Amino acid sequence: MMFYPKGKNKQGIKFDDERNLDNLHAWLGQHSKVVPSGPPSTEVTCEELKAKVADSKYVLAYMGCTHCEVYSDMHLAFAPQKGISFVHTGDSDCAAEYGAYGNSLVFFRDHDEPVSVYPMENGETLEAFKKWITPLMVPSLILVSETSIKPMFGAE
Repeated sequence: MMFYPKGKNKQGIKFDDERNLDNLHAWLGQHSKVVPSGPPSTEVTCEELKAKVADSKYVLAYMGCTHCEVYSDMHLAFAPQKGISFVHTGDSDCAAEYGAYGNSLVFFRDHDEPVSVYPMENGETLEAFKKWITPLMVPSLILVSETSIKPMFGAE
């Protein structure tokens, strides 16, 4: 399977991973500006959440009931975002492991403070959530190496 990006003189990009929906969505999200369709959030167990966090740069986990407004109006409304894995669980013991309670949004990242629980007193609105999460996606310290400097300055 090949993907041909929009634009002149673009070379095809070969898909060489195991052919399943999750891998295809991740591959399309990585190589295109189009966010793939599919479920915006995946239900996980606590163990699956830990594995997802270990393998991802960013994970946004909703912990609570999926028929509540925080889930639909904030978690699902923010999804999908390129580069963020969206998951949900109703496991209150799992939520407690991360300092979350009730219906909570927990942001996991591979830098700085790795676990951040959205403070609901900021407001249960998508706008308030976006204002809170946006700065969390920028590391306060950036390691510069030969592989990281090229994308920063647009060289391939």
